[in-house]
Amino acid sequence: MALMVSILGTLVYGQVQLTELTEQLNSATKQMEEQKSLHTQLKVKSDSRMTLQAAEVYAKDQLGMSKITYAQVECIKLSPGDKGQVLDPNAAGNWWTSAWNSLQNLLS
Repeated sequence: MALMVSILGTLVYGQVQLTELTEQLNSATKQMEEQKSLHTQLKVKSDSRMTLQAAEVYAKDQLGMSKITYAQVECIKLSPGDKGQVLDPNAAGNWWTSAWNSLQNLLS
């Protein structure tokens, strides 16, 4: 009889614990959803304050900047045969690596 009462007490205690933890989880989930909603609202508000037009006005009025003009643009042409090569004086390769690189340069 005492064994059955103790088993029943343990089951009831377990159910009470489960109910309390479920309530805590639901409360935390609700709080998280509210915070996500607030974050979204604040992000939209922040994004709306700094539009491209607002940034241009700020750059013009506060920083003294102006839009680019064609007089500031200088076009250059490169011949198609030009290529750059970076030499690493610290690279200590053997003769095989050197021969392979020379062959690659010839084929490119």
